[in-house]
Amino acid sequence: MSITFNEESKEKLDYIRKKEEEDLAMVLSQKYGIGFANLTAVNINAEALGLVPEEEARQSEIAAFQKKGNVVNVALRTPNSSLAQKSIRELEQRGFKVVPYMVSHASLEHAWEHYKDLSFAVQTEFGVLTVSE
Repeated sequence: MSITFNEESKEKLDYIRKKEEEDLAMVLSQKYGIGFANLTAVNINAEALGLVPEEEARQSEIAAFQKKGNVVNVALRTPNSSLAQKSIRELEQRGFKVVPYMVSHASLEHAWEHYKDLSFAVQTEFGVLTVSE
């Protein structure tokens, strides 16, 4: 016996899965004693995002998403990951105070999507031509 879903049912299931993933991240944040963030509802700061190269961020499952002075908010999927801890140590060695936040994979994907904007901004900056009289 097979079950078929219509489009509305699929959308509801997707919503439930995403909500469940966010809820799990929230519960885990309490377990690890760190903050929780849903990055799909947050503006990602390009300056913060650029502190960690995209490839490293994806491998470490992290994303720097806010920066004020030397304080950087960093989203983590797995706080005890050796790769994530290495990336955090590197930020700290550069003089930043890192504030960790537990997030879902969907939140990280949302943040990583902003690397496209970041690379476009860098390309645009290099393309600027100043003409003096």
